[in-house]
Amino acid sequence: MCTIYQGINYQFSQQFVLKKIIGIIIEINNNILILKLTSEFNQDQKFENVSLENWRSYPFNRIAFSNIEKILPISIIKKGNNNSNTTFKYQDLSSLSFTNKYKENQNLTDFLKKNFCDAFVVIKQGNKIYEWFKENEQKDKQHILFSVSKSLTGLATGLLIENNLIDINKEITFYIPEVKNSAYDEATIKNLLDMTISTNFKEEYLDKS
Repeated sequence: MCTIYQGINYQFSQQFVLKKIIGIIIEINNNILILKLTSEFNQDQKFENVSLENWRSYPFNRIAFSNIEKILPISIIKKGNNNSNTTFKYQDLSSLSFTNKYKENQNLTDFLKKNFCDAFVVIKQGNKIYEWFKENEQKDKQHILFSVSKSLTGLATGLLIENNLIDINKEITFYIPEVKNSAYDEATIKNLLDMTISTNFKEEYLDKS
C-alpha cells in the first residue's frame, strides 16, 4: 500500500501542538477503535461483501482502505489556517524502468498497478515532481494510514524538540494531566516515542469486550 500526504502545516501555538501531538501518540499506542458498520455502509451495494472480518484482506481492502469512514468511526484533525503548499515541478517518471527481484524488467506504472498501490507521490528538495493515482477520484479521497501515522507523529515531534517546545524526558502527565492513573502515568514522552509502554490491548477488531 502506498500513501500520499498533503497540506501539512507546522505553524501552531505551543499548547495546541503539544496537546495534539501527545494525544495522537497516545491514540496510536492504544489503537483503540469502537468498531461498527454504519447504515450507509450496509446500504451501498459497492460494499455489500465487505465486513469487519475481511476489510483488511484482498480484494475487499481495495475498496475499504479508501472508504474507511463507511466502515469505522473516524475523527478529523483539521489543519491550520496557514497552509504550506509544495511547488509542483512535474517530471514524467511513468516510464522509469528497473529490474525487480524476479529479474523482470518493469516500469514504474506497471509496478504500482501490480502491487495494488492506490496513490504514489515523489517529493524532491521540497518540490513535488510526480504523482500517480489508481483512479482519478483517489486524488481527493482520504486513505487509511495505519502505522504510518507513527512516523508522521515522530517527525512532527522532532520539530517540537528541535525548537525546544517539548522535553522528551518529562512525564506525559506534565503536558496532559488527564492521563494520570492510567497506563501512561509516570511514563515519559520518550517512552511513547519508543513504544515501550505496556497497555493491555489486542488488535482484534471483532473483540467486543
